[in-house]
Amino acid sequence: MIRSSLEAAQAFQGEEVGQRYLKSKDEWAPVLRFQPIAVTRDVKGNIEAMPHMAGEGVGSVKSILPAAKVVDQLAGEAEKLLRKWAS
Repeated sequence: MIRSSLEAAQAFQGEEVGQRYLKSKDEWAPVLRFQPIAVTRDVKGNIEAMPHMAGEGVGSVKSILPAAKVVDQLAGEAEKLLRKWAS
């Protein structure tokens, strides 16, 4: 996480730093201080006090997928490797 966002969260007075839009419910929900969320265009409020992830892995993100899809892909790739090693 970027240090400045952690410092902003620590300095923030109160617990609710903003809101995020829940498309499935068509409503806004509170974003609490230190809550692990992705800051997207569906978030408003004290953006500086929300987590901003960064690091070497950030550049490797090519798409955002549902967890079930990621697990399916991992299992499929693992199966291919196991079949290759078994033969």
